[in-house]
Amino acid sequence: MYPFVFSKKIAPRLARHLAFWGMYFVCTILTYLPPIGAWAQADRQLFRVGLFDAVVYLPVYLLSVYSALYFMLPRYLGRRNNGFLAFYALVSLAVSIPSGYFITRMIFITHGYSGGSLDVLSMALQRCMANLIAISGAAIIIKILKDYFLQQKENEMLAVENIRNKLQLLKMQMHPRILFASLHQIHMELDAGTRQAPEMILKLSDLLSYLLYESESDSVPLSKEVKMIENYIALKKLEYKGSIDIRFQTGGQAGDPSITPGLLLPLLEIGIERPDDRPRKTRVAIELRTAGGTVYFSLSNNMPGKGIVKEPSVKTTLDAVRKRLQSSYFQKFKLEVYPGTDSLMIVLQMAKEKKELRNHSLKTAKT
Repeated sequence: MYPFVFSKKIAPRLARHLAFWGMYFVCTILTYLPPIGAWAQADRQLFRVGLFDAVVYLPVYLLSVYSALYFMLPRYLGRRNNGFLAFYALVSLAVSIPSGYFITRMIFITHGYSGGSLDVLSMALQRCMANLIAISGAAIIIKILKDYFLQQKENEMLAVENIRNKLQLLKMQMHPRILFASLHQIHMELDAGTRQAPEMILKLSDLLSYLLYESESDSVPLSKEVKMIENYIALKKLEYKGSIDIRFQTGGQAGDPSITPGLLLPLLEIGIERPDDRPRKTRVAIELRTAGGTVYFSLSNNMPGKGIVKEPSVKTTLDAVRKRLQSSYFQKFKLEVYPGTDSLMIVLQMAKEKKELRNHSLKTAKT
C-alpha cells in the first residue's frame, strides 16, 4: 500500500486517481438506488441514469478538484493568503454553477423530467455547489494528510541524521588528547633512541584502528572493547614506564554482550593521568564484568580525585559520555564519580532494562 499511496511514479499515481474517481462513480450510482427495503425494485434503468449523470457532471468536478490540488492549494499554503482563497472560491463557483445549470437542463431534457428553470437551478446548485464542495474537500483532505505524513517522515529522518551527526562529533571530541599525548611520547622515545617506540607505535595503531573502524557500528561485542582496553593499558604502561601500576580484571557470566564502541575509553582517560610529578607510585584498578544482561565497569586510583573532577576537560568528557549513553545500545545506565582527597572512583552500570540495572546494583552493594 505504501507505493500505491505515496509513490510519485506514473503508474501508482494514475492508479490513485482512478481509485478516487472510481469511488466517485460508485457513490453517485448508490444515490440513485431506492431505500434499502425496496432494493429489489431496482432495475438497469436506474443504474444507466446514475452512470449518465455521473459522467456528464464529471468535467465540472475534474476542473474543481485539480485546480484546487495543483493551483489553489500550493499557493495558499505557501502564502497563507485568505483573500486569495476567497477569490478562488468565488471564481470556482462562478464557473461551476452556470456550467452545472446547462448540464442539468440537458439532463432534464434527456430523461424527460418535468420542471421549470427554478427546478433546474435547484438541482444544479445541489450538484455543482454542495456535491462539488464535498468532492473537492475530500480530495484536498487526502492531499493534506498525505503531505503531512511525508513531512513527518522527513522530519524523523532529519532528526535521526542530526542525532547521528552529533554522535560523530562527540566521538571526534572524546579522543584527541589520547592521540596527541601518545604521539608526543613516541616522539620523545624516538629522539631518545629507546626500543619502546616501535611497540608503542603498534599499540597506538591498533587503538586507532578500533576507534576509526569499529566506531562506525552502533554496537560491538564486549570482547572487542576488552581488547581495546588492554591495548590502551599496554600503551600507557609503555608511556609511563615503572611510575604506574595498572591492573585490569574481567569476569562475569559466559557470553559476549554488545556495547557501544569506544564508550569506556574516555573514562580510562580520566582515571589514568600522567604521574610524572607524583611523589608515590600511581595505582589504578580497573574491573569489567557482566551479570544478567548488565555490564559493570569500575575504575579506582590513588590520585587527587577532587582536583581532577574540577578540571573543565574532565567535566566536558563526562558530559559527552552521558550523552553517548543516552543514545547507546543500553536502555538504562548509571554513571557515578566518587572523588576523594587522594582517591578517585568511577562506576558505570549499563543494562537493557531498569529491573536488570536495579537488581545488579543491589548485588554490587552487597558485594
